[in-house]
Amino acid sequence: MSGDESRLVRAEPHRNVRNILRRADSAQGFGNAPSLQRLIDAGAIPLGKANLHELASGATCVHSLAPPGSVHNPHAPTHIASGSSGGNAAAIAAGIVACGLGTDTGGSLRIPATLTGIVGFRPSHHPPSRNCRYDSRDVLPISLRHDTVGPMARTVADIRLLDGVLGGTPRHAPPPLREVRLGIADWFWSALLDEARPPLHRALARLADAGVELVDIDLHRLGELNIRVSPVINLHEPLTAIPRFLQAYGAHEEQRRMRLEEIVAQVACDDIRALFERTLARERTDSYPAALRHGETLTAYLQHCIASHRLDALCLPTTLLAARPLVTPDGERLMIDGCQTSRFEAYIRNTTPLSSAGLPALSLPAGTTDAGLPVGLELCAQIGDDDRLLAFAASVEALLEAPPKVDPASLAEELERLGPS
Repeated sequence: MSGDESRLVRAEPHRNVRNILRRADSAQGFGNAPSLQRLIDAGAIPLGKANLHELASGATCVHSLAPPGSVHNPHAPTHIASGSSGGNAAAIAAGIVACGLGTDTGGSLRIPATLTGIVGFRPSHHPPSRNCRYDSRDVLPISLRHDTVGPMARTVADIRLLDGVLGGTPRHAPPPLREVRLGIADWFWSALLDEARPPLHRALARLADAGVELVDIDLHRLGELNIRVSPVINLHEPLTAIPRFLQAYGAHEEQRRMRLEEIVAQVACDDIRALFERTLARERTDSYPAALRHGETLTAYLQHCIASHRLDALCLPTTLLAARPLVTPDGERLMIDGCQTSRFEAYIRNTTPLSSAGLPALSLPAGTTDAGLPVGLELCAQIGDDDRLLAFAASVEALLEAPPKVDPASLAEELERLGPS
C-alpha cells in the first residue's frame, strides 16, 4: 500500500523476504521511477529509504520480530506511526526531512500522515477515465487500479510545491473561506471513537466560525458499495501485477521467474502472510469483473453527491481513532458502528472508499486527543479538482490546531531508553 520511488526498494523488509527484495534491488539499472526522477530533476536531494509495513500492505509498521524494528510515532514513541508509509511519516514528523513520497492503495500515506500529525495527499487516480495525476509506473504494485504515488510533508505549501513537480499543472489562488462548501456525511463521522471526537469537532467548529459552509449530506450507501469493490480488487490484482513487475524488472532469470507463492511463503508478518494467502487462494476471483463495474458506480455516487450539493469537497475524519500502542496485539478488535472490527479495518474504513472511487484526498493535522496523539481531517474533491483542493486546503490548514513540534533531542533520548522494538 505504500512506498517511495519503489515499493520494492524503499523498505528494509524482513527475514527472508528482505533477501528476495534485496536481490531485486540489483535491478535498479533500469533507473528511478518517474515520480522520483521528476523530483531529482527539479533539484530534490534524496536522503534515504524509510521503513514501512511489510510488502506495503499493513497499517501499523510494527516489526518486533525482524530488523529494522518497528516505526515509532515521534509524538508518542510507545505508539505506532501506522502504515504502510510509516517510516516516511515518522521521519517528516520528527523533523529529519521536510517531505517524502509514499504510495496509497487504501490509505497508506494518509493514515500515517494523520497519526503522526503531518499532511498526506492522494491525487486523482482513476485509470478507467485515464485521469491519473501522477506517473505511478515502476512501483511494485498491489492494485494497478488503486495504487498511486503521493507526497507527504509538514505543510500544505510543501505539498503544493511537490505537486507542481509531480503533476506539472498551474496553481489556483486560495479562495475566500466564506465561498467554500464542505459536505459532512454522518457515515464518516458517526463511527468516530470517543478519543477522536473532541479535537475533530473543534476543527469543524473552527471552520464554521471562519465562514466555511458545512452542508449535511447523505452517503448511507457508501459502505455497501465499497465492500463490493476494494477488498475484491485489492485481493485479486496482486496475482498478476506482482509477477509481471518482477518479469519486467528482474535483473536475472531467477528474479524474472519468481512466483508470488515464493514471496508469500517467506513473509514474516502473520497478518500480511494471511492476506496474501487469501490472494493465492483466489478468494473472490469470480467477483472481480463485477467489482470493476461496482467501482464505477461508487465513483459516480460520490461525484454526483459532490456536484448535486455544489460542494468544494467532502470533509471527514481521516481515521476513526488515533495511534495505538506498539504492544497492541495484532488481533485487537474494536467496536465500530456497533460491530466488532479488526484494527486494520478500523483504520482504513474512511480512507478506502475514496481510493476505490479514484478521488483526490488530502489529510490535514487537526489537533490532538487528550493523550496528545494527533488526529487528521480529510478533504476529498471531484476527480481532476486536485489543484483547487490543494488551494483551499491551504486556507483550511491555517484554521486547524497543529500538533506540538517534536523536540529531536527528547525524542532521541526516549528512543534510546525504549531500545529496539
